[in-house]
Amino acid sequence: KLYYYDLRERVLRSECRQQEEVYFQLAGYALQADHSDHPSDDHSQGHAVYFQPKEYFPPW
Repeated sequence: KLYYYDLRERVLRSECRQQEEVYFQLAGYALQADHSDHPSDDHSQGHAVYFQPKEYFPPW
């Protein structure tokens, strides 16, 4: 877990703008690690917020 959190923090602090595709791939892995494969039924209906992009992507 510690490695995951360290890597996630490094991505959020990153300023390498040429790697947009990599950021999306890493965000997908992080979302799966944090929320598993599928959102619960609570999130599949309505307008519930599934995740906050600022928690998974560096500021652009």
